[in-house]
Amino acid sequence: PFTAYPCKSFDDFKNAKCLSCSGEVCSQMGYHADKSKARGDFYMMTNQKGASPQCTYHYSMSVEAGIMDGKGYGNVEISLGSVNSTFGPVPMNDKPTYLESNTVLTRLVVTPTKLADLSLVKVTYKKDDCWTCFTYTDFFRLQKVEINSGEAQKGTAFCGKNTSVAKDQVREFSAAQQLNSC
Repeated sequence: PFTAYPCKSFDDFKNAKCLSCSGEVCSQMGYHADKSKARGDFYMMTNQKGASPQCTYHYSMSVEAGIMDGKGYGNVEISLGSVNSTFGPVPMNDKPTYLESNTVLTRLVVTPTKLADLSLVKVTYKKDDCWTCFTYTDFFRLQKVEINSGEAQKGTAFCGKNTSVAKDQVREFSAAQQLNSC
């Protein structure tokens, strides 16, 4: 899983805009580095300083809002699950954010182990408690969650179909049969 991805800038890479290996342009570091013909600027993330292993798996995670009943203000968190493991929660935004219809929150997440056979996602809306937040809706409407693996070049979708997630409520969604089926 020591894959490096072509990207114009490190900021674009950190914003999960560059996990595509179309045309086999990604590069492997370590043992298989000599097999790559890739040239240019490549980026990857390693595990935290001093943590083992240094190799990580890269995932683009995105949450898309449905048709909102007004504007929300807060944070969205997701947790992922499979038959054998769970991962998360993952904060989809670093600070409270305005959440409107069709808002998409995307983030690059790295893990020391592969997230395999994802079957469910849990979504939580954490409405901010600022002094003017009473004017914002207590519900987040979820259209879909997408998890894309950089190493596997495959994705999993979870369809919310405009389901309402109340503040501090945890809602579970099952994986869709196909990535574009939402």
